[in-house]
Parts: sequence; structure tokens; C-alpha cells
Amino acid sequence: MAASALQGHRYVELKPVTEGDGWDAEALLKAISPTTLPPGDNEALEKAELKRRGWRDPRGLFGYSKDSPYKDLYIYFDAADRSSPVNVAASKAFRCYGLDGKQGVIDWEVIRGPCVLLRGEPPKMTSFTTGKLEQMDFPYHPLITPQELAP
Repeated sequence: MAASALQGHRYVELKPVTEGDGWDAEALLKAISPTTLPPGDNEALEKAELKRRGWRDPRGLFGYSKDSPYKDLYIYFDAADRSSPVNVAASKAFRCYGLDGKQGVIDWEVIRGPCVLLRGEPPKMTSFTTGKLEQMDFPYHPLITPQELAP
């Protein structure tokens, strides 16, 4: 495997596993590839790029990577896709929140087709000492490796 794949990528695409077990590590590794989105963590620009690629309704979901103290993973998928194969791994892994981070309600059925994953920065909160908005002191590793998604 190439060194860059071991180091990870800022954005990865996870396609549906269409043959065999959707949780099989080898099949998942084959379904993961690097991709791109516009730089700058701008959701509007990211969704515009996904629409340019043919997605009709790019929506987002939050999730946790193993041992993360905050919701560090974010996934985009085309919520209007009704015909592509079900992305079993993405549907199961991100079935903890509603669309766009809604708490307490799962307002989607399954993820179909490819999805794009990225790691979000640690949350910010107002400091008691300075009164300013500061990033929480959690480890931040922006790159996602295929092995992290398919252990």
C-alpha cells in the first residue's frame, strides 16, 4: 500500500460494497478511495461541489471514530438517491443522529451510493477565564486512513 494511503487523506469516499459482506474488511478497503472537496471547511462550498458531481440533495451526518471524545467524523451523502445500492457500512456506522446533526431523531432510512467522509475539528466553547470562544483541547488528526474505517 502506498505511503500516502497509510498516512491518510483529508476526504475519503466510501462506495457501497456490492458483493459479499458489507462489513468485510477487505471489501471495505476496496470501496474506500481518496477524494477532494473545496478547502476551508465551508459547508456551502462542499455541498455545491457535490451537486456539481451530480448529487441532488447532499446532506450530512455526524459520528464518532473509535475512542474519540467528540463527534469527529462527518459524512456527506445524497439523500435524494433512491436507486443506487445501499451503502450498508455507512448506513450502520452513522445511524446515531438525524440529518445535519439533529439530536434524538433518526430522520433518514438508509444511505445509498457513495458518501464522502471528513474529520471535523474539535468543538469550541466559551472559556470561563477569558470569555472568548476557544477550541477544546482534544487531539485532532485531520487525515482519515482506510484502515481506520476498515479495521
